[in-house]
Amino acid sequence: PTLKDRIPGCQFLAVITGPENTYFERSFEALGVTAEQRSEESMPNSAATQGFLNLMRDSAESGKLELMLSVLVVAEWSYLSWGDRVKGRRDPSKPLWCMEWIDLHCGDYFESVIAYLRGLLDEVGPQLSEDASNKCKETFLQAVELEVAFFDHAWSVHQENNRLS
Repeated sequence: PTLKDRIPGCQFLAVITGPENTYFERSFEALGVTAEQRSEESMPNSAATQGFLNLMRDSAESGKLELMLSVLVVAEWSYLSWGDRVKGRRDPSKPLWCMEWIDLHCGDYFESVIAYLRGLLDEVGPQLSEDASNKCKETFLQAVELEVAFFDHAWSVHQENNRLS
């Protein structure tokens, strides 16, 4: 990407290393989750979470823009779809970890981020060799499968907790 292409990406990095990062810190604090409990060593990960972490790490370590974009597009576009679906049902009486998550993942700015990421992927796609294109598609589809598995797991835990209470 050109310097002009990188500006929206840098602006998005500022959001995820600022307001989005502090959102998680404040949410954990409000939920009573200690720094020790959320450390990588003690955090229990579902198979989907660990798979997604591995996929993100492998894509980043590959140094290939198309693989990194494949993972980011799936994750962020999923969050936009989810945020847009529930934004009309915002309830300020709900805890910050519910409402602020929605605020971070919907609206014109976040839509522009997803359009930017998708545009970069669409731009790089036609330039790829057949093997690179296949790897990009494989990474994208694996990210979709892991996102679905993540939400399925979260829903099953929610249902189990409701059943037990």
